[in-house]
Amino acid sequence: MSDNRYIAKFYLASVIFFFVGSFQGGLQQLYLQQLTALPGEVHDLIVGMHVHLNLLGWVSMALMGTIYLALPMVTGKPIYSVRLANVGFWFYVIFEALVYVSGMTMALTGIMQLGLALFIFTPLLGIGVWIFIANVILSITKK
Repeated sequence: MSDNRYIAKFYLASVIFFFVGSFQGGLQQLYLQQLTALPGEVHDLIVGMHVHLNLLGWVSMALMGTIYLALPMVTGKPIYSVRLANVGFWFYVIFEALVYVSGMTMALTGIMQLGLALFIFTPLLGIGVWIFIANVILSITKK
C-alpha cells in the first residue's frame, strides 16, 4: 500500500475544495436575498463558481483518487505512470483553484477583464483532465 501514498493528495485537495464550496454554499443561503438582488450575470457567475468548485474540485478530485486506487485492483496491472498522475494532479488542482479565484474575483469586484484569466486557466485545467484520461487508458491497455 505504501506505493499508493501519492493518492492521498487527491483526497486532501478534494476535502479542501469541499470545505470552500460548502462554505460558499452556506454564505449563499445566508445571504440569499442579497444574492438574488444582484445583476443576472454576477449572480450567475457566483452560483456557477460554487457549482464548478464542488463538481470539478470536490467530486472530480475524489473520483480521480478513487480511480487511481481501484484501477490496479480491477485490472491487476499497476498505474501506467505515477509521475504522470502527479503532474496531472498539479495541473488540475492549481488551475481549478485559479479558475475559481478568477471567477469569484470577477463577480465580487466587477473587473470583467479577468475573463481573460478564465480563458487562459480553463484550458490549462483541461490539460490535467487529459493527463488523467491518458494515464487511465494507458493503464488499462498496458500489456
